[in-house]
Amino acid sequence: MKFKRLFYDDTINFRSISKKHIIWSVLIGLCSSVLIYFTFSFLREIYRIMSFGFGLPLDVVIEEHRTVYNFFFAALSLIFGNSIAISFLMSISRSIFSKKNNKRHRIINDQAFLNFSFMSWFGKIALMMGIFSIWWVDFQYLPVLGIPMILLIITLYLETWKTIILVLPKKKYKILLLHFLIIAVLVTGLAQINILDYKKMDQSLLTQRPVYDLPRSYFSQNENYQRYPMIRLKLVENKENIVFIQGEDNIKFPLSKLSEIINAEKKYIRQELLPRTTTKLTANRKIDLKVIKKVEAEIVANGVYKVLYDLHHDDRYYSRLNYVTLTKRLHYSDIKFRDSTAAIISPSPPSPFSWPRFDNEKEYDTLRIKVNNTYSVDGMKIPKVKLIRYLKNRINAETIFEYHYAEQTSYQEYITLLSAHAKAADELRKENQIKFKEYGTNVREARNRLRYEEFEKYREELSKLKSKYPINVIEEFD
Repeated sequence: MKFKRLFYDDTINFRSISKKHIIWSVLIGLCSSVLIYFTFSFLREIYRIMSFGFGLPLDVVIEEHRTVYNFFFAALSLIFGNSIAISFLMSISRSIFSKKNNKRHRIINDQAFLNFSFMSWFGKIALMMGIFSIWWVDFQYLPVLGIPMILLIITLYLETWKTIILVLPKKKYKILLLHFLIIAVLVTGLAQINILDYKKMDQSLLTQRPVYDLPRSYFSQNENYQRYPMIRLKLVENKENIVFIQGEDNIKFPLSKLSEIINAEKKYIRQELLPRTTTKLTANRKIDLKVIKKVEAEIVANGVYKVLYDLHHDDRYYSRLNYVTLTKRLHYSDIKFRDSTAAIISPSPPSPFSWPRFDNEKEYDTLRIKVNNTYSVDGMKIPKVKLIRYLKNRINAETIFEYHYAEQTSYQEYITLLSAHAKAADELRKENQIKFKEYGTNVREARNRLRYEEFEKYREELSKLKSKYPINVIEEFD
């Protein structure tokens, strides 16, 4: 005897699904995918703008990486949209399952978990990474998370089929392949959509706060704190190669306003700290050296005699928390580089902390160094890699180095020579230390570890070494 109805009916009647339900499910799934993709893209741009607003360098995503990000978000969106479509179809098409078949509930529960539970988890992770990116993390996501992103997409796609594949007919793998091809086409199309004009937005943000291509240096002083007042000057160039000064509030001023800016900053500095005030100069390494020298001359004319050149550091996380700079003591004679069209002001008296003056009654040996794309000393070309060793053999108290710059000399060429000179002098001083050799020329470390009496002896020894191996420089433009 054959039973007409089983106690547990496992058969599926797909013919009972109306075309109207299928069309509605597909439309809801596609609309959900587009909405989710727009949300992902919008949040990504919001995090970038927020990180830029907190003073970090703008993460300008290159086109290749942006395309990969778009494909990742498009794939996520279509997987979630596909899951929403399946949940909607299963919830309204009850007639395809018998009353005793519980697979319908398993499918709906699995798709609901994929949509809401995973989206909740994924949203928390994305929020955490976005907030950390604003403050500290600031890394390129693709090289670090590229493989996990691919594995996540594969896992989520297979998760959508985990229960559905149980109710498909015999040709289930052909259906699976066809569905994969359709999803791949939709992902490719959706990834081409950019809801925001990111190029225009990047250009606007970079205009307000540019990312500097700082000069590379052989030598630097790593200062993560500043004991004395500091005036920060940032130089930016527009499309017409006109240089402006950009203040902390992103307002641009012409170079003719530099004197006013410095004097405005000095009003907030106590009188006894004015001689120790420093200027931190930030500029692109390809800028003309003439501009740098004009800025230095204006700094000297307004009574500031120390400049810190902002330098490039390969570890951008380190440079975010530390000043990577090269220190130079300016001299009153540097005012000769001042722009002839600048406003006439009464120069401030020389500072006791400026570069030492040369003894006019003493005879010096002069070493002429010409900078013109290459470096030549008294007519003999010296490769950059040998500059430190060559200068090290010539530094002494009886030698003056004359830097002669060509008209087209760049800021980077100047920093290369100056840092090689500073590196050579620093090595000589370290090699000739006697009592405090373990501290070298690191004054900060010596101050923190030595007692007052010992630190004074350390400073005295270091002062003698600086007098014995000074950096005596005269600068001229040919």
